[in-house]
Amino acid sequence: ERSESSAAAAAADVEIISMDLARTSGGDSMRTAISRRVTTWAEDVSSGFQHAWNQVADGTRDALAALIDMTDEAGVWAQERIEEEYSKVVVNAGLRREVIKARMFDYTAGVRSNIIGGFKDLIKNACLSDPDMWPWVKAAYRDTLDKVLNDIEHEIEVGLEAALLKQQSSFVAEGPKGHHLWSKLYLRLRAFVLYHYLPFDLSIFGKLKDPVYWAFLLLTTLPVHFLRLIFFTILLGFLLYPGPPDEFQLINFILMTKGSQFVSAGLFMMARGAMMYFACFSCCKPTMAECIMVYGPGSVDSLVLSSVDYLGAITLPWIAFRWLPYSEKAINRTYVGRKMDELEDDMEDEESPQPAMGPTKSQALKRTASRILVFQGGRLRRLLIWDMKCFGFSLVVLLLLAISTWREDETQEQNFFSWVWHSAQFKEDLFWAKVLYGILSLPFLPFMISLFLKVLTHCEYTGFNEHGACVAFDMPLKSRFEPRFQKRRRTVFTHLATSVGLRPRHSTGSSNRGSVAVTPRNNRQTVLYVPPQALLVDPDEGRGLGLDA
Repeated sequence: ERSESSAAAAAADVEIISMDLARTSGGDSMRTAISRRVTTWAEDVSSGFQHAWNQVADGTRDALAALIDMTDEAGVWAQERIEEEYSKVVVNAGLRREVIKARMFDYTAGVRSNIIGGFKDLIKNACLSDPDMWPWVKAAYRDTLDKVLNDIEHEIEVGLEAALLKQQSSFVAEGPKGHHLWSKLYLRLRAFVLYHYLPFDLSIFGKLKDPVYWAFLLLTTLPVHFLRLIFFTILLGFLLYPGPPDEFQLINFILMTKGSQFVSAGLFMMARGAMMYFACFSCCKPTMAECIMVYGPGSVDSLVLSSVDYLGAITLPWIAFRWLPYSEKAINRTYVGRKMDELEDDMEDEESPQPAMGPTKSQALKRTASRILVFQGGRLRRLLIWDMKCFGFSLVVLLLLAISTWREDETQEQNFFSWVWHSAQFKEDLFWAKVLYGILSLPFLPFMISLFLKVLTHCEYTGFNEHGACVAFDMPLKSRFEPRFQKRRRTVFTHLATSVGLRPRHSTGSSNRGSVAVTPRNNRQTVLYVPPQALLVDPDEGRGLGLDA
């Protein structure tokens, strides 16, 4: 602008000078020529100044933009660096806190041991205070109490450590994958059965809400020969393949098999046999013997299936037990504080030959672990040895019953084995031998409860997700069956409301509840969600009926 004004002023001065010269020269032509030349010169000077100024302005603008971009990049980098350093400080502080908590947990091991030891002494003194108790009973009682209380102390230490210290996550949600059509179908069926029968997020109360679990439960408890054996054989195959199997699931399988044997082959079959005797006595008094021979316990069952069911009751648990050495723990607890403490101790050992001060692992866990029997399965081997003795005892009873009844049978054949194959008496003997073997499985029943199972095996609870993967047991805060039951209750309430001639109406006010309404649509009833404070109104009387009423 300044260059343009200077050029205009110069042109005006030149024009004045040219006018003066024209007057003196007395001609207009000279003035016009000089004026044009001066004007052209002024325009050239103005355009040169304008071009130079535009270049300077563009260069300055580009420099300022580049400077602003560099400033933004520097600010973003500084912010990211600050956030990174802050995250490192927070993480390090959290790790140090976990290390301190782990060390404090170890340092207080003696105090906890004294407190728990006092409770153990009180329990033992209370249980063994009878002065008239036989010495051998008191000694056996004392040994049993020591073992059980040591197991309980170990579980208390493990539970306290798990509750106080944070663990590294090892959750794997993806299940096994198949490469062929048959393998994919097998794995899908496996995932369905295991997720409904052994879920990772449902207790026994949650599983009782699942209709599929009810179907599986009936298969294992109905007093029908060979049915329970088929189901548990398929379940064991699902647990073993694809491998390696989980240690807790194999132990749980053994206890479930024997516990269901007490209920199904013991109590229910005994009740079934008693009802058969009662039916024959009530309906066929004159021919009661013939009724029992034809419709009595064991007579209607196949000898081959009954024998296979009898032998399978002891074979399946031992197969699962023999697979325990090849099993793995799907859940391995790794505590952050102890991991960092071990790393720091390793670094101190490399820097200095002196040992690090303070414990690095829980002394209480070492002490309690040294008192219990450490192998895969815990004390399950003793229970299985007891089961083998019970099976042998029932087999001896069956053999004695068979020989005695074979000798007393008036229609006996010369060959004992032919009599066993064709006689209904031997089927009844086999029936009650199976009942005796099932009743003797009672010691397995308490270990189906989670607390006793934990004390017996010292395993971490696991379950299967919908993909068939074995993961840690995780009790949810909200049941996955709750929304479906709520929807069912809403539907029932809606049908009840429409059946008595009620219709919805909106009303003003505040409320924390919602309602449902029914509107006809294509001759069908459609459930609609109505905003809160919708009241049901009787069309005849016009009275508002609240949802609470």
